[in-house]
Amino acid sequence: KLQEEVLSCSREQLELVSEGLDAAGSEEFTAGLRQLLSSQQAAREHRRRKTASRRVHLELPSPAWEGMDSEERRHFTAFMEQLGMDISEGQEIWQLWENLQKDEPQLLGNLEDFLAKMKHHIQEARSKKEALEVTLSKYKAEHDQELQQQQMQQDQQPLEQQSMARSPQHGMEQQPVLNGSERELQMQLETQCHRLHSMNQATSPERQQLEEELQAQQTHRHLQITRS
Repeated sequence: KLQEEVLSCSREQLELVSEGLDAAGSEEFTAGLRQLLSSQQAAREHRRRKTASRRVHLELPSPAWEGMDSEERRHFTAFMEQLGMDISEGQEIWQLWENLQKDEPQLLGNLEDFLAKMKHHIQEARSKKEALEVTLSKYKAEHDQELQQQQMQQDQQPLEQQSMARSPQHGMEQQPVLNGSERELQMQLETQCHRLHSMNQATSPERQQLEEELQAQQTHRHLQITRS
C-alpha cells in the first residue's frame, strides 16, 4: 500500500519528502526512495525514446525513397506489385536495385529474373503444401471410415455367430413337426389309394363324390406343404 501511495505522488512531492527525511536523519529510507525515483525516471525515458523512434520510422521517408524519380518509382512499384509485395516492405530490395542501376545496370535484369523465380518457387512450394494437406486430410478421412467399418463388422460377428448357433437347434426342433406331417400325408395317400380302388367298383354318383373329396384333400395337402 505504501508503494502504491509513493507511485501516485509526483516527482516534486517525492523530492520534498526525501529532503525532509534527510533532515530527520532517515538515511536508509531516503536511499531506497531515491533509487525508486531513479528507476522510474529511467523507465519513462526509455519509453519516450522508443515512442519517438517508432514515430520517426513511421512518419519520415527513407533517404532511398527520396532520391527516386517518378519513372524509377513507377518501374519499381510495378515490379514489387508483380512480386506481390508492398513497396513499403521493399527498402532493402530498392537499395540493391539502386546500386545495380548505378554501378552495373546490365545486372538489373538478373535481379528481376531472380526475384521473379524466387516468387515462382515460393508459390509452387505453397501450392504443393496445400495439395499435400488436402491429400493428408482425404487419407485421414478414408482411414477413419475404414476403421469405422471394421468396428461395425466386429460388432456384427457375435450376432451372426449366435444366429448360426441357434439355426441347427431350430432345425432339430422343427424335425419332429415335419416327420409328423409326412406321416399324416402318407396316411392320406393310402386312404386315397383305397378310395381310388373303390371308385372302379362304385356307381357314377358315388365316384363323383369320391373325386370331389379327393380334390379337397389334395388342396388341403398342398396348403400344409406350403405352410411348412
